[in-house]
Amino acid sequence: MTDLILEGPDDAITAALLAPAIEVSAHPKPGNVSPVASFPDITHAHFLASASALHGPLHRLASRATGEPSAAGLGLAMEEAVLQGGRWHHGGNTLLGTIFLIVPLAAGAVRTLALDDRTLEGLISATGELMREATSEDTGAIYRAIAAASPGGLGRTERWDATASDAAEQVVSQGVTPLIAFGEAVSRDDVARELVEGFPRSRRCCSLLLERERLEPEAVVLAYMELLAERPDSLIRRKGGDEVAREVMLAARSIVTGLEPLSVDWWHAVRSLDDELRRDGNRRNPGTTADITAAGLFLALCCGLRP
Repeated sequence: MTDLILEGPDDAITAALLAPAIEVSAHPKPGNVSPVASFPDITHAHFLASASALHGPLHRLASRATGEPSAAGLGLAMEEAVLQGGRWHHGGNTLLGTIFLIVPLAAGAVRTLALDDRTLEGLISATGELMREATSEDTGAIYRAIAAASPGGLGRTERWDATASDAAEQVVSQGVTPLIAFGEAVSRDDVARELVEGFPRSRRCCSLLLERERLEPEAVVLAYMELLAERPDSLIRRKGGDEVAREVMLAARSIVTGLEPLSVDWWHAVRSLDDELRRDGNRRNPGTTADITAAGLFLALCCGLRP
C-alpha cells in the first residue's frame, strides 16, 4: 500500500494545479512544449494559464464528489476546466488530455479522503467508482469540452464522432456514458485507455517518480522517456500513422536501454531526439505521453513527493 500525504481536499486541488505546471516546465521532453520550446500557437505560458484555471472547476467538483451517486458532474468539471483555461490565454489546445485524466483523479482523491482511506489504491478505486457513476450528461459535457478545445489529430469515428456538430446531443440522447464513449476510443487513444483500465501508465509513472527522494526536473524527464519508450504515443499515431509512432518509440527506447540515465551522452541523445521531433512542426508531438506524465505527477504529489 502507498499512503496519500494529503490533509484534505485543498491539498488534492493544489496537486492537480501543480502537476501540469511541473510537467510542462521540465526540459527537454522530446517533442513537447517547455519553457524554451514552443509550438507556433502554444507556449509554456499558455500551459501555465490553463493549469491555474483548473482551480475554480476543481473546487466546485470537490464539493460534489462526496455527494449522491451520479451527482459529481465529472463531465461538467472537465468542460468548465477547458472553458476557463481558454479565458486566460490566446493559444490553442493545451491541457485537454491532462484535464480528462486529472479531473477524475482529483475527484477520486477527495472522495477517498472523505472515506478515510488514505492510500493510492483507494484513490484509484474511488476514481473508478466516480467514472462508473457518470452519466450521459457527463459525456455530453465532455464532447462540448472537446469541441471547445478543438484538438489537433482527433480523427473521425463511425460512432459518436466527436467532430460532428451535434455530437454532444447524440451521446446524451443515446444514453452513452463516459465509460462507453472512452471504451470506444481505447484502441486509438491512450488517455481513453487510462480512464477505462484504471490508469495503469499513470500509476507506472507515479512509481518511477517515487523512486526519487525529491521531485526534480530530471526526474520528470526520466519518467517521460520511460513512458515514451514503452508504447507508441497515440497522438503521434493519429497524426502521423503507426510507423511514425513506432519510430519515435524505438528512438526513445534506444536511449533508455542503451545509455546511462542522466549521463552526458544520455542528455545529448535526449536533446537530439527533441530536435528531431520538432523538424516537421508538431506532427511528432508525443502529447499523450505528456498527459500521462502529468497524471503520474499528480499521483506522486498526492503521495508526498515534492519539488
